[in-house]
Amino acid sequence: MKMDPQQIMQTAAGQKFLWVANGEPHAIRRREILAKYGEQVRKLYGYDHKTAWVVSGTHNTSISTAV
Repeated sequence: MKMDPQQIMQTAAGQKFLWVANGEPHAIRRREILAKYGEQVRKLYGYDHKTAWVVSGTHNTSISTAV
């Protein structure tokens, strides 16, 4: 893939970054999905009440193994 030198910025550490002007891909994809399937996706929004138990269990396991 040949890139335009204007798109590549060389940093002092020698790392290369590719600058694009077409936006953040995840946000663009999210907007497309919501525009096409908005109501169906919004029905899936909500809380999963099991998460509190999973987080508590993970936290307690971590604390008990650290002690």
